[in-house]
Amino acid sequence: MEESSPFLSAFVSDLASPKKKDLAAGNFTDECFVIGIGARGWPLPEQSGPHVTDTALWGYKEIRKRHTYWLNKKLLLSRIFRSTNLSLWQKGKRPGTDGLGAELLVAIVSARTLWIGAVGKFKVLLYRDTLIDDLLNFPAHTQSKILGGSRLGITPSIKTEAILPGDSILLTTDALLESLEEETVRSILADSENSAASLKGAARQLVHAARENGAIESLGVWLVKRVK
Repeated sequence: MEESSPFLSAFVSDLASPKKKDLAAGNFTDECFVIGIGARGWPLPEQSGPHVTDTALWGYKEIRKRHTYWLNKKLLLSRIFRSTNLSLWQKGKRPGTDGLGAELLVAIVSARTLWIGAVGKFKVLLYRDTLIDDLLNFPAHTQSKILGGSRLGITPSIKTEAILPGDSILLTTDALLESLEEETVRSILADSENSAASLKGAARQLVHAARENGAIESLGVWLVKRVK
């Protein structure tokens, strides 16, 4: 009998415009979580965001089957980003498409460890015992990269973190947290309970609060909690 996942998760998004579907997200069996968004200032963001999201999830499902990658999650993340970048670059070379660019966040969780890979401006917060840790506190120049701009040379920023029972992980676009005070985020996460419905409600509160505080870009947030 298969063990149930030690994680619960919920995703909420709010697009800047119903016609501008530039942000997409997905997950695979509560072990791989993805957010993709079309890069600012690039053509056809409504194609780029969903494309990198779908490609990254497909990459996780297929590449992990190779033993070498499954044993080395950092290598697995690097390969996912390399394959996704190449796919978007090729799509951007098609007739009638004047290049495509996107930002991508991929998180892989096991019972004890979180692996994060990012290209672009994202935030990942770890909430533990009332404390919040910014896990993607990388230099600004590493956050200016995008997928699809060139065929080769894209290396994601990668971080590994231990996970304990009761930990909550917030994966989001940077626009959301730029509009919120840390105390607001802390209060919302502290009130979330061990149910998917409660996590969904917390994610909705975060998005609503960001909009109330003036956020104008597309917003997306995954909340992932280790409940056992």
